Amino acid sequence: MAHALQLYIFDRAGLVTSSSFDIHKEPKRFIHVITALVFADDPTLLGYDTSIVERNGSRFITVDGTEYQIGDPLFISDVIRGRGTVCWHARHGNEDFVIKDTWADNSREHSVAEILHRAAGIEGVPKRMPSFRFTKARDVELLDTIETRIHRRLVITPLCSSLPNFANRRELLPIFIDVVTAHRDLCENKRIVHRDISVNNFMIMPPPTASLTDQPQPPTDVAAPAADASQAVAPSVASAPRRGIIIDFDYALIMDPNASTHKVAIGHRTGTLPFMAIDVLIHGGKLPKHEPRHDLESMLYVLIWICLHYAGPGDVERHNFDITNSKIANWVQGDYQSCGHAKYYVVGEPESSRHLHSR
Repeated sequence: MAHALQLYIFDRAGLVTSSSFDIHKEPKRFIHVITALVFADDPTLLGYDTSIVERNGSRFITVDGTEYQIGDPLFISDVIRGRGTVCWHARHGNEDFVIKDTWADNSREHSVAEILHRAAGIEGVPKRMPSFRFTKARDVELLDTIETRIHRRLVITPLCSSLPNFANRRELLPIFIDVVTAHRDLCENKRIVHRDISVNNFMIMPPPTASLTDQPQPPTDVAAPAADASQAVAPSVASAPRRGIIIDFDYALIMDPNASTHKVAIGHRTGTLPFMAIDVLIHGGKLPKHEPRHDLESMLYVLIWICLHYAGPGDVERHNFDITNSKIANWVQGDYQSCGHAKYYVVGEPESSRHLHSR
């Protein structure tokens, strides 16, 4: 009906709708809605981030009392519900950082800041700088199954390149070894399991002597869910090897060796679809624990993804490859269980895996 009005409120936890009403029969209610939108004295209620200020054509964010100048976003999440991750390349003095904004599920037992604090001293893991906690996504009590999301801002270092920007195969394999080693050390020494291994969470650290001022600026079409500047190494520091690093600990858990199950959040997502382990895909919430072996299996799929999706180093994609028209099309479409069975058919069946590269 053209004279019926219904309100929708979207935030990172989901959608809330009002009942519809007739604007002709209830004109005061209609005017109240319009005036509330027009004269709202708190811009954050309309979705504006007032913590970002602009001066002389530059933008700044203050985190824990330190002001950082921010450039263009490195990554912006393209979904409404969920973490809503935004990452900026930030500078303070002559140092480069990544500022990561997320709407974290508050039902998760440990925040990213807590996980990174626990992981301190492990090589191949980002270093946590100051962080800040904002407000809830929705200040209203609903069903217990609705996520309560908290706006968190985290400053991390170093600023890295995405995995597809590897220079050659000789560099790619040691980067994988670095990430596998970091994962082992996290599990054995800190009892941390990552739970969201993907091609976007493998990164390349610049050599210790390199800085952004030594390196060309990143192409504008490259992004990853956390620290991704996608720079190439300058010739002056090319002899220093770049190292692998594992990022994005939003879904990480601290393992309890005495527990038969792991406590997980209300949210259903436990990985990135093409890289999720077969057990996790097929059994989902019935799986007692997400074990380290599931992350290692995901690392295998990252390597397969790189080999199939890219023609070579330097983020060069295959022009004649369409994943939705390949042997692994069902790895990226459909429900979790169908993806799991499709993946088992390719990986678990020798005859099928032999022809993985045929399209």
